[in-house]
Amino acid sequence: MLGTAWSSRISVPGVGHAAAAARGLGAWLLAVAAATAVLWSVRDTAHEAHMALAYLLIVLGGSARHGRVVGLVLAVVSFLSFNFFLLPPYYTLAIEDPLDWWVLLAFLITGAVAAELFHRTQKARATAERRTREVERLSALGAESLSVPRAVDAVAAIARVIGAELPVASVEIWVRSEDDGDRSVLLA
Repeated sequence: MLGTAWSSRISVPGVGHAAAAARGLGAWLLAVAAATAVLWSVRDTAHEAHMALAYLLIVLGGSARHGRVVGLVLAVVSFLSFNFFLLPPYYTLAIEDPLDWWVLLAFLITGAVAAELFHRTQKARATAERRTREVERLSALGAESLSVPRAVDAVAAIARVIGAELPVASVEIWVRSEDDGDRSVLLA
């Protein structure tokens, strides 16, 4: 039956997403720690902008893979790691060079904007996929109704497709008589 194959593709949004995001966040936080260790070893020779770009790649990867919340958390953790471990005076959250504030601020804003843009893109993709499924269902509805010789059979085919695609117990189609205006159930 047509609806059986489609029903296996229907998923409930958000189910399992929080657990996957938490596991993903843990992995990306380890990536921030690894990047911090590598950058710490070259902090005296590397430029602040280059170190910020390394962190930004991690923020972008986490945002693309796990969404806006993970991206924002990674941006804040990277921001704090960058400041605490890599900018003088080391091991404080104080900033010695005023230009470093601009680097940190630009990094944080870029990370937040990137996380938001990835979120919007994922949301638009989900909407497009939902609309594609709707078009497929309408196509099946049209194909079923056009493949029968009589109008009554077309209505029955439409009822079958509706029953297969929607989570309903039954489908009833009421027909009004042209002669006396009475209604009768065509299908149940």
